[in-house]
Amino acid sequence: CLRRLLMTAGDFSNQSFEELLFEEERPRFLRFMSENPESGLPTGKATDADTPVSAPPCLRVSLKGAGHRIGVDLFHVKMPHLFGGDTHHLVALREDCDSRAAAPEAFADAAPDSTPA
Repeated sequence: CLRRLLMTAGDFSNQSFEELLFEEERPRFLRFMSENPESGLPTGKATDADTPVSAPPCLRVSLKGAGHRIGVDLFHVKMPHLFGGDTHHLVALREDCDSRAAAPEAFADAAPDSTPA
């Protein structure tokens, strides 16, 4: 999915997600990831019924696409006790389709020109 979103054939194995962001957005991303609250998911305790589950916080970021920016909404939840060890992070991305429409020149090389001469 990430390859298709970024329109690249690159291999993202062992690559930090932070490297996919534009340099000027990295400090804001790191701050968002560190300040983000823990999961509001039920734990199975009796008090869960009284605790409302809220939507995860969201941050708009730009990923490095094939020669252009891809705007996405990044949703993040910390999962501190998942697998009984270190804190894990659940991250979801939602593409901003308007950002793709705003960069039509990025698609000019993707398909041959079919306009008649």
